[in-house]
Amino acid sequence: METVLGMTDLQIRLFTAIGQIAVAGIVGYIAFQQWRTARKKLKADLFDRRFQAYRELVDVTKAAISNSTAETTKEKRSMSRGAVEIERISMEMAWVFDRRIAAFVRANIADPAAALAFDRIDYFDCHDPEERKRQGLALRNLERDIFRDLGRVTSLVTPYLNLEH
Repeated sequence: METVLGMTDLQIRLFTAIGQIAVAGIVGYIAFQQWRTARKKLKADLFDRRFQAYRELVDVTKAAISNSTAETTKEKRSMSRGAVEIERISMEMAWVFDRRIAAFVRANIADPAAALAFDRIDYFDCHDPEERKRQGLALRNLERDIFRDLGRVTSLVTPYLNLEH
């Protein structure tokens, strides 16, 4: 039995099926493109969070190291707040980087920064010139070690600061 344009019922069904398959293929392609776009956005967002955490760690650590004078109790408290901020950042780094990096930051940056803050308070409260000289040398060594380890953090996080992870 012939129908429109001289085609049989079977031929019409074939062309209908081909049309449906083509529509399904186009929908699948669009879904794939959306998945790729979402994946790229996820990578970009993760990069942004990682870079922000790293930048914040560098800024807060440099501020904590350079905050070497404290005359008032308020200024002394602000030194220990820097150490608390570094600890908070190290916890965040466990989520956006890796626990190994967070452990390194905690052990080599956060804990020494806390010790530095408390040692500075002792230094400013000390009135014995010899003891103060000894404490000042210990403070400079601790500051140098923190700054050196901050450079190590940079080399640890660099592989994560790309859009391929």
